[in-house]
Amino acid sequence: MQKICKHKAHRNLLLVQYKSSTILKKSLKIPQPELRLYTLKLFKGQVPYCGRKWRQSNMRVITAIYLYCRPELRDDWLAGSDVDADVEEALPLEQALRALTHWHNLKRYPEQMGADMTVLEDEQDFFVRELEKMDFGDDGGDGGSGGEEVSWEGQMEGW
Repeated sequence: MQKICKHKAHRNLLLVQYKSSTILKKSLKIPQPELRLYTLKLFKGQVPYCGRKWRQSNMRVITAIYLYCRPELRDDWLAGSDVDADVEEALPLEQALRALTHWHNLKRYPEQMGADMTVLEDEQDFFVRELEKMDFGDDGGDGGSGGEEVSWEGQMEGW
């Protein structure tokens, strides 16, 4: 669960909204170091989105995060640098990720996803057109090798 929520503001906001901290506190009581570590990491991701009252009543959890979780170089999880900007852009980023995942699954597993093949071909044509606009097509641009053989002999002599 920590890997799914790491650096994802929308998912951490949902955990705060559903008050997952009451459930996660129960797992802190289990004497297993790995479970404790990843539970504390989940808490660490949620703390910037929790209010002052929650922080005051859960100082033991915050202290445990300081003691057991390795800090990152620019770790400002307790101060919460720009939470409002994260909240504003969290939902569109989550929706874009879901759309890209769905498109990938449609392209890779069309039968299992119940996809219409004509729609997939139209979408593929769209991406081909976009790549051609960016000069990445097979028209011999500087993006591809153009079928010519590249020789690396003699080019690495100065190394």
